[in-house]
Amino acid sequence: MEIQGYIIHIKNAPERKEHMLKQIKNLSIPFNFVMEGDRDELTPEIISSNFKGDMAEVCGYTSCTYKHLLVFREMIKNNIPYGLIFENDVFLEKNFETAVFNALKEVKERNITNFFLSLEDSFLKFVRGSVRKKGRTVYKVEKDEYTGGFNGYITRACGAFIVDLEAAKSIIKEVDTNKCGMVTDWFYAYLAGEHIIDLYYLHPTIASQGTHNGKMRSLFPGVNHRPRWSYLIQRAYKRLLWRLR
Repeated sequence: MEIQGYIIHIKNAPERKEHMLKQIKNLSIPFNFVMEGDRDELTPEIISSNFKGDMAEVCGYTSCTYKHLLVFREMIKNNIPYGLIFENDVFLEKNFETAVFNALKEVKERNITNFFLSLEDSFLKFVRGSVRKKGRTVYKVEKDEYTGGFNGYITRACGAFIVDLEAAKSIIKEVDTNKCGMVTDWFYAYLAGEHIIDLYYLHPTIASQGTHNGKMRSLFPGVNHRPRWSYLIQRAYKRLLWRLR
């Protein structure tokens, strides 16, 4: 297979699994649910082998990040060219699969490798209108092009993205050498800032996370819920703002 889908999931959230099955039911891309690595399965060996600093503890954020790492190790083991990664609260646009295949075609034509391609609008960051080109959907993000994030880069969250096999190898090499000391969003931004992987945005976006767009509440304790109306107003405003830049 050229592209394999993965859904980051936890065993005690059946409503999220039902939601994701509805989202992917009309897609031809095959998907696996990443069930391994729940918080109660994080052994001292897993923690010490993969994490450092504040991430070297048993918690939900470490579990989520570990599941991401399991995806990359699976890609490497099975020599999978492209991995499509979802977290279990993602909502997809109707043209999602067509846009994904068009993006992969563009990636091959432009010889783009070692990449993390963000597909979502969860952080309401969009490609600037001044750099958009007819027929192009994949745009490289430059250092300090967007505010927020870490190390000069922001991933637009990690609810829906594609990595190629080379990027999976680069990420795992960094983890095996130096371990991961950050949650996924910041870790991928760190990797981009250190030129370990390259960060790209898809435009137009084709996905959003329910915990960002107001349709779902976060499973992490203490995370504030964003009203749906607030997201819709902010998205309309930010889309216009970025188109004019």
